[in-house]
Amino acid sequence: MNVSMSGVLFRAPQALQPQSAVEVALTLPVAIAGEVPAEIGCRGTIIRNVPVKGSDKLPLVAASILRYRFVHRRQNAGRDGSPS
Repeated sequence: MNVSMSGVLFRAPQALQPQSAVEVALTLPVAIAGEVPAEIGCRGTIIRNVPVKGSDKLPLVAASILRYRFVHRRQNAGRDGSPS
């Protein structure tokens, strides 16, 4: 839903316990990353759940990003790093 250098807001299948550790993989599109999409691996902590109106909607969860790293992949590699 929303990403910044310090945090991410996303929909989750269920609310997550605040202070829980979380790992998130983000893929930056070519328009932002350059020639090929770039993947960033993030580690952080759940900071809150955001109430959502309507029982059919997945809950919003906010996480603080504590560390991140760029995941290097070859241009023709699949998601697991193997050639596609």
